[in-house]
Amino acid sequence: MTWEEFAPRLDWWQDRQESERAWKVDGPSSIQRRRWPRHRACNLDLKNPMRWRRGSPPALEIVEAITAREREIIAIMDDIRAELAEVGL
Repeated sequence: MTWEEFAPRLDWWQDRQESERAWKVDGPSSIQRRRWPRHRACNLDLKNPMRWRRGSPPALEIVEAITAREREIIAIMDDIRAELAEVGL
């Protein structure tokens, strides 16, 4: 994740609001007691309650986004390789 991608999330964190990607959960209901009174487990695999509203992007759109990101990574790696070659590494 690049800094440019992360910055909006950091801004949101300072003034958190519920949205389709952020929701409140009931803490006590996610804690489950086991056999022993002191043994507890927390279910952190809580599904997004907003998912049914937004749907999923088409598979081709996901593939194209991944491919575009991979091309960006390859270009960066080519730049790094060129700089290393310049300094003899």
